[in-house]
Amino acid sequence: MTATEDPDLKKWLPDVKLTVKVNGTPNDQPKSQDVFALSHPKMVSLMQYIYTGAMLPTTTKNYCNRMQIEETAIPSDVKEAMANVLVTYSRINTECTGFSQKTWPDIVTLAGSISDYCEEACGKGNIDGAFYVQLLKLIGEYNDLKKNNADKKEIEQKASDVKDYVEEFKDKLKDLSDQSTKMRDALNAFKGKCSTNQQDLDSEAGKVQKMLTDKNGAIAKIRDEIKKAQNDLRAAQEEYKHDVIVASTTPAYAWCTIFGFIAAITTASIYGSKAVAMRKAIERIEGLIKKDGEILKADVAIDGDLTRMKADLQTIIDLIGPAIEILGSLITVWQQMGDNLTSISKEIDLGQTIRGVTLERAKLNNVVTGWKEMQTKVDTFRNTAYIQDTKKVMTIKEWMDNSKK
Repeated sequence: MTATEDPDLKKWLPDVKLTVKVNGTPNDQPKSQDVFALSHPKMVSLMQYIYTGAMLPTTTKNYCNRMQIEETAIPSDVKEAMANVLVTYSRINTECTGFSQKTWPDIVTLAGSISDYCEEACGKGNIDGAFYVQLLKLIGEYNDLKKNNADKKEIEQKASDVKDYVEEFKDKLKDLSDQSTKMRDALNAFKGKCSTNQQDLDSEAGKVQKMLTDKNGAIAKIRDEIKKAQNDLRAAQEEYKHDVIVASTTPAYAWCTIFGFIAAITTASIYGSKAVAMRKAIERIEGLIKKDGEILKADVAIDGDLTRMKADLQTIIDLIGPAIEILGSLITVWQQMGDNLTSISKEIDLGQTIRGVTLERAKLNNVVTGWKEMQTKVDTFRNTAYIQDTKKVMTIKEWMDNSKK
């Protein structure tokens, strides 16, 4: 019987919902790792796309510089329509910046509070200082007094000690639940803003793309080819994220023209086939952009950017749902742990001995080890929570040159 299958031991160990198994192939070698729930690949992806929004250009000049196109190559009617797109880009930029500078740090702070709880639960690895070990010791003393029909006042004092200890940690769990709930509510509010922005972007970008298609029917075919290459790039990046997580490293990204916020190849290059797949997708898109004159190049670049950004914003919305579920799962864990402690106080109030608390030292060691390992997983998330090079902008040439090093 494993530790998690032992019913008496299981309720004192970290809940299995606090972790998730992630598979990856860093250096093209299969690897599997149990990580803290907030290290879920969907959370990592969410932050990538949040930073994409936070780096969106908001003026025509910045837009052209970012897309590596000449402003004079943009037809006047397209430029006028793009002004409305940039208004939406500006709003997305502001809201994503707010998320990256406030909501995400608050989530990392929540992880810090969870780490602190784990530290108290494991006693910093010292069995005699561990919360659950101390609690079980107090309960054992209470049970012994009850069984031996000890003096009533002595029993009441020990019962009070147990309940005070229980209440102290119930308060800590309530704080974790409150913090988790606050983060879940913040994500819900952000999702609503993203949905509004999506409607506006679909409308304004749709107008621009129709203009471009009406001017040159070839745009529609090129759009389909670029969209396919962008999907291939997105798939390669998803694999990269898994590799980053199982390798316990910090993801590195840079903005590269119409490709948006993509893995910085100086980091991605150690991930073998994923780097090759990214490079091939980018080469295909670059070829589509460069094969005609400056005007068509600008049209294709704008169309490709709008196609990508519409998909990116939809991806943000799609990823917020799982992120909300992850936080909801954490809330459930804190509530269940609190209920477990409440049941101890209720048994005392009923004048009963407390069941399921007799654990030999080997099992107590398992409890301490379990919480110590949980703290390590939480701290790994904290140490890798922020994306590297969030302000870095690269040209296609710079990205490609680095990819060949």
